[in-house]
Amino acid sequence: AAADRATSALREKTATELEALEATCAAKREALEARVTSRYNADADRCIEAARSAERKVDDLASDVNKKLGLRHDEVKRSVEQGIDGVRKALVATVEKLDGQQKSTIKNINDALAARDQA
Repeated sequence: AAADRATSALREKTATELEALEATCAAKREALEARVTSRYNADADRCIEAARSAERKVDDLASDVNKKLGLRHDEVKRSVEQGIDGVRKALVATVEKLDGQQKSTIKNINDALAARDQA
């Protein structure tokens, strides 16, 4: 009977210790989960802020590029227009020169025909 009581007492003590150990483990697990969640949230917040910062930097760079392209666009447009105007003037001068040569040739032919007719 004494052995049964000792076994029963040991069983109760073991059950109580197991319950206490389970409660301690559950509390530690909850604390660990809270720390992990907190650390995860902090990491997520840092990542979100870094992404926002990168997005702002990209927007700033895009704005700078657009400004620079806009300035260069005006220069390029002006240069192209000057180039086109130069080509136009050169073509007009060439046409006028060819027209002058053609008129001169026609005059020379007419003069030669008139001289032949008089001869």
